[in-house]
Amino acid sequence: MDIMTFPQTTAWLAVFLGFLVLVLTARVSIARQNSGTPFGDGSIGQTVRAQANLTETAALVLILLGLAEMGGARGLFVTVIAVFYAVVRVVHAIGVTSGDGNGPLRIVGGGGTLLTLLASSGLLVLTLL
Repeated sequence: MDIMTFPQTTAWLAVFLGFLVLVLTARVSIARQNSGTPFGDGSIGQTVRAQANLTETAALVLILLGLAEMGGARGLFVTVIAVFYAVVRVVHAIGVTSGDGNGPLRIVGGGGTLLTLLASSGLLVLTLL
């Protein structure tokens, strides 16, 4: 397999995720300042989890999609997975920080993230075959 192109779709997803992490990190910083919680979760646990949950999977999804894209995976598949992941991560962040954090948006976002990991892993396997 000698296909090696710049993974443009994955790069756009990385840009979006970078901005999303920036927003979520700023929300954590503001919540820490407003609550007087310089360390730990304290009363800002939901805000911290929204940020941390994103960072737990974002790098792996970017690596899986980037490798598949550089390996010649069909652009439509990469784009659909990337857009889906971007949407479910926003949905998850809203769900985690709304109410008690256990609503349907959190479930949809978390489940969508698992589907993204499955789809991006599967796409890379198919690209390797």
